Amino acid sequence: MYDTDRTATYSKSEFFQLYGFLQRVQTTFAQFDRDRSGVLDLEEMYQALIALGYTLDKQPGGAYYTLCQSYDFDRSGKFKFEIFVAMCVTLHNGKAIFDAFARGAPSATLDFNQFVYGVSLV
Repeated sequence: MYDTDRTATYSKSEFFQLYGFLQRVQTTFAQFDRDRSGVLDLEEMYQALIALGYTLDKQPGGAYYTLCQSYDFDRSGKFKFEIFVAMCVTLHNGKAIFDAFARGAPSATLDFNQFVYGVSLV
């Protein structure tokens, strides 16, 4: 994720970037796990993702619920920390791909080859 030179090893700078990301994710999870149950429910998850800068469409069938469904393996609507990290990594990588094609615009158009290229980067 932060191996920017694609060497499959982390430089000190890359390691600190990864560490900072994980610290933000851990702190945010703890902040929104208000009942200290060790899991986030759907509303806590949504608020936590917003706090990390990921605002997703919350309409039924929208991006937020689709993302949650793909990580809610037991269909409980509850997400442990490990799943939260995985979701944040997915969103972080997706945003990086989107940003590469959008170049600051609010939307991007890409063909299938560009899509495959983008998902191959992560």
